Amino acid sequence: MDNARAFLEDDTFVVVNGKLITDLDLNAPLETHRQRSALATLVLLRNEKYERFSVVETRDGLVTKFAGMPCRAGAC
Repeated sequence: MDNARAFLEDDTFVVVNGKLITDLDLNAPLETHRQRSALATLVLLRNEKYERFSVVETRDGLVTKFAGMPCRAGAC
């Protein structure tokens, strides 16, 4: 990323996971990102089906931990 910093520092750069198809509206997350002058913003969705995506723990809107795979009730 440091090699590309000069090309990106005056603009917003978006990365989307290439393994999925989404209709996610990025307008609200981008607005929040800009309002907070954030270095990075991660858009998360609840994993209601307990699919094999890493668990991301948050507190007060900040990522606190990347954990292992999700567990279904009683099946860890």
